[in-house]
Amino acid sequence: MSIFDTNILESASELLNKGADKVSGAIDNASTKVKQSELQRKREEACAALGAAVFAATKENAAFRIDYEELYAAVEAVDAKIAQVEAAIAAAEAEKAAKEAAAAAAKAAKENVCINCGAPLGEGALFCGNCGTKVPEPAPEPEVELLCPTCGDVVPSDAAFCPSCGSKL
Repeated sequence: MSIFDTNILESASELLNKGADKVSGAIDNASTKVKQSELQRKREEACAALGAAVFAATKENAAFRIDYEELYAAVEAVDAKIAQVEAAIAAAEAEKAAKEAAAAAAKAAKENVCINCGAPLGEGALFCGNCGTKVPEPAPEPEVELLCPTCGDVVPSDAAFCPSCGSKL
């Protein structure tokens, strides 16, 4: 092997070592940034939890609220909207359950079978002869209540805009 070959090998080895050092440094830097981001996220969660605890503990303290009334009002406004959305969800779920029950009863009535056990019912039966379940009377179609997707208030079925918040429906 010549001196020339040795110099090339040494140069190549130096370049590889420098490249490895740069890659290692970049990995260490990225790892540190990930740790920093994770710590910042944990801090934000802790601050949010602290804020929620302070809000709950001081919301009735008028003296404390004086300097922070806008913040208290903002939280309370969001809480009110959350309550409206939860009420809209509950109403939609109740409506869905009522429709499903009415559909099951209608299907059972159409097929003239018991809604509980599926046994055939005699003509004009008031109770199932198999399990004793009362045969439901045909229910009228439930009135559909429309809710504003923005504020959750009830809106007339023919409305183009919500009368409470003005949102387009």
